[in-house]
Amino acid sequence: MRREYGVDLARIVAIFMVFLIHNLWNGGVLEETYKSRAFFSMWYIENLGIVAVNMFAMITGYLMATRKINYERLFNVVVQTMFWSIFIVFACIPFVEKITLGNILENVLSIFSVRYWYVNAYIGMLLMAPFLNKGMQHLSELYLTKLIVGFLIVACTLGYVDGWFLLSGYSSFWLAIMYMVGGYLKIYKPLQKIQTKYLMTLFFVMPVAYLVGEFYVSEMGYGPLRIISYNSPWVFVQSVALFESIRRFKLPDSKGRFVAGLGSLTFGAYIINGSYLYDLLKNQLEWVKSYNPVQQLLWVLGITTIMFLGALVMEFTRMQLFKRCGIDKLIHSVFVGIENRFHKLVILFVRQRDAEL
Repeated sequence: MRREYGVDLARIVAIFMVFLIHNLWNGGVLEETYKSRAFFSMWYIENLGIVAVNMFAMITGYLMATRKINYERLFNVVVQTMFWSIFIVFACIPFVEKITLGNILENVLSIFSVRYWYVNAYIGMLLMAPFLNKGMQHLSELYLTKLIVGFLIVACTLGYVDGWFLLSGYSSFWLAIMYMVGGYLKIYKPLQKIQTKYLMTLFFVMPVAYLVGEFYVSEMGYGPLRIISYNSPWVFVQSVALFESIRRFKLPDSKGRFVAGLGSLTFGAYIINGSYLYDLLKNQLEWVKSYNPVQQLLWVLGITTIMFLGALVMEFTRMQLFKRCGIDKLIHSVFVGIENRFHKLVILFVRQRDAEL
């Protein structure tokens, strides 16, 4: 089967959007923008980028729904996260005076912290993936459709107001629902009759509608973020529209292989962006607000592009280093050893249980 390079492109777009919304919010561009000339332009960009988390989970479901889950990938994610979080915080020590022991411990134990909430939620989603795959592969189309629609209705209503403890989408359960949506799009292709131009129009127009809502919520003294969250119904629809649009992109193999190569670096780039560098970014882009909206947009997109490309280069360097130094083989050997011991423990448990019965 020919590789769908559009999916690789969607992965790149999703992680670029993560960088974008981090720069807008953590960088200080969005703070105190209410009733300023930056409000509509910058919050519109935020509303476009908010789909990143949903898209990445859908991409995972789209690619893995019909495959056997390889848990070595999960182990590699843990190693990758620990490497970058530890390496970056120690690399910053000579240059940053305010690094504390708490900062160091938080990064050494990053896999257990809120810092990498998405990695934690992603691991939880992957642990559920074999069960999700079995369901998607064996349930009828009608039953699976009812199940997914039911999940979405509850998650985007009760879950939206946090009545289902989805934490505004910051949870493994929400990512699992997005995983199922991605798998459903892969298996049944329910949107294939809708033209791409309509999907893209939906993606760009919907943020305008809830931009108005964000403004009036701010008028009432609340923050604009009360309107948007990962599991809000409009953000979900917007996420599906963008993913399906980009997925359809056709690329020749020469360009497609390059895009696929970049796509393989994106998760590492996300980890780099969420490391101690995220703390250093705090309010560092407030100066952007002194420019007019067009200049603000150009500055934010330019800075985000440079940061994104820099993170891709760093991850590419790490991958080459691990490969040439044999670290990849060592990680594989460690995983195989853990897997074999776990397998033996499970067999021992099952045999002991059978003996008792």
